[in-house]
Amino acid sequence: MSELDWNRIDDYSFVKLVGELLSRFGFVDVDYQGDGPDGGIDLFATELLPFTVQGRTPFRWAIQCKFSVKGTVTSVNDTEVRDVEGILRSDRYQMQEPRGYMLITNRKIVQNVVERLRGVDRRSQYRTARMDGSHLESLLAEHLELLERYFGERRYGPSGFGKPVVIVSPPAGDSRFSPPSILVELSGPTGTPTLSTKVRAILDTGASMSIVPKKMIDALALKPTGYLRIASTAGEMQAAQFGVQIGIEQVGRFQVAIVAADVDTVILGRDILGRFGTFIRPDGGLDLYKP
Repeated sequence: MSELDWNRIDDYSFVKLVGELLSRFGFVDVDYQGDGPDGGIDLFATELLPFTVQGRTPFRWAIQCKFSVKGTVTSVNDTEVRDVEGILRSDRYQMQEPRGYMLITNRKIVQNVVERLRGVDRRSQYRTARMDGSHLESLLAEHLELLERYFGERRYGPSGFGKPVVIVSPPAGDSRFSPPSILVELSGPTGTPTLSTKVRAILDTGASMSIVPKKMIDALALKPTGYLRIASTAGEMQAAQFGVQIGIEQVGRFQVAIVAADVDTVILGRDILGRFGTFIRPDGGLDLYKP
């Protein structure tokens, strides 16, 4: 049985949820396709695959989402996944230059579908991947902000409160006007011969994405993985996006997509803080909770 109440969302919301989840795992250039015909691709996203010599290489996935309000009680069968190669080669999607097909569903996936996707891997130039409902729900359990936004659920661990793994204190001065900060290690993605550096980062629960100073990116000798338009108090602008690793003491290391801008310090926004439950204490400090 599904642990989540899938009646709270619909097909459109499910596609948005999938796109946001992939972004949390470092996928970039997420492109939603809108309300296309049944059997079409719902979104495209680029995964940065590690290579020993040349660093990370972009791999463009065509992603098809299959949703049911009944969750894992139902299954995706082979009549719903047809002519994968034909879809990827169609004129409609050629501008995206897809290299692989990914099926993501909140349902079960029957063995016939698994075998059909394996056949695509064997006989064609395309690669395939799949995520069923059980796997999807386990990943969503690690992203509390998505559970709250889409399902209205607040989870702080099995006990209902959770365990604080990091307690962040505000910097010196008046904590009413000083955001909490934390010491992080910033480095290039896995497989790249870049240096690492430890810096103090500001935690900003009001920022939708994390930002790193351009000069720090230059020092790490990183190349952009893509570009996007962002809105700020200075107006709308184009910003370069980079794949980096963030290390936080007591929590570990994880890979994220981060934006470079003309700022003086690293700012960790909801794309990173959303991996944890957050509680701002009266003294201005911040507790991070693992789900």
